This record gives sequence, structure tokens and C-alpha cells, in this order.
Amino acid sequence: MTLSKSSDTRTAAQRPQSATDVKGAVIYTGLCRAQLYKDMRAGLLIARKKGTRTILFYEDLDRYMRAMPRAKFKPFGNGF
Repeated sequence: MTLSKSSDTRTAAQRPQSATDVKGAVIYTGLCRAQLYKDMRAGLLIARKKGTRTILFYEDLDRYMRAMPRAKFKPFGNGF
């Protein structure tokens, strides 16, 4: 089955992005830019470079977020 050229273009345009820049990663993770760069330097977050641009794959951002320790909270003293 052959797809028309316009169909190919529409499908490609609807495909989600696989990567973002640091600004997009800040929005995606909710973390500040400085923390992302700190963790990149520490090797906790994988980043790639294209010229001067820093690229982060969403799958790496998801892995980075899942690797963070779970939050622990003290229970309320009144039983709630």
C-alpha cells in the first residue's frame, strides 16, 4: 500500500518530538535550569550536544526523574 505525499507529511508532523533543549526540559521536569546542569555535570542526566545546543531525550529525562529517591513524609501526630 502506498501513501500519498500529503499523507506522509501529515503523519510526520503529528509524530511527537523525541528530544528537547534545556528550556523545554525545565518545563517538562519542573526543575530549575541550574539543577539540570548540575546533574548533567555529575553524570546523573545524559545530555547531547549539537554545536552549542544542548539536547536531552525525553526517555533520558524520564529515567532521570524515576531515579530520584521517593519522598518520605512524617505522619501527622493526630492520626491523619
